[in-house]
Parts: sequence; structure tokens; C-alpha cells
Amino acid sequence: MLAFKQQGYTVQGWLKEVHYQCMRVNGDFPVPMWEKEVKCISKSIANWVWYKFDIAASNRRFSELQAHRNSLRKTTINAGRTKSSRSFEIWPIQN
Repeated sequence: MLAFKQQGYTVQGWLKEVHYQCMRVNGDFPVPMWEKEVKCISKSIANWVWYKFDIAASNRRFSELQAHRNSLRKTTINAGRTKSSRSFEIWPIQN
């Protein structure tokens, strides 16, 4: 979507591309939906993505989520552990 906006496409061009992709995927199902159903779904997807999706905000939220998960991992998994001087044992290679 970002590439579409950067290339100067309008929401109508984006809508056509999303509809095309939805129709392509719909054809893979054993019993495809009617074209009118696909059109309504693709219109909803296209409009939501065009007007509400913000890649920078999404990346920021994802980074914050990963940092939060990492802090949880550090507090629960490593609780009470001390840092070892060697993180692994060296095993001799046997032929």
C-alpha cells in the first residue's frame, strides 16, 4: 500500500488491486464466494488499509511489544539465576 501511495496511485487504484488479489485467492477455494461478496470484502479491506494503516505506527507498536515480551522473559525465566562464567560446555570431538 505504501508503494501505491508513493507512486501516486489513488484509493480507486488501490481498491482495484485489492479486488484483483481477493478474486485470485477466491478462485483457489473448492466453492468460491460470489463476486459480489468478494467485492464487498475487498472494498472493506482496501478502505481500512488505505485510511487507517500506518506502517510507522505499526513498527513502533511491534517494537514496544517485543521489548515488553523480552522484559517478561528476563524476569520470569531468569529469576534467581546467576550468570555463568561459561555459557556452554566444550565437548571433545570424537572420531
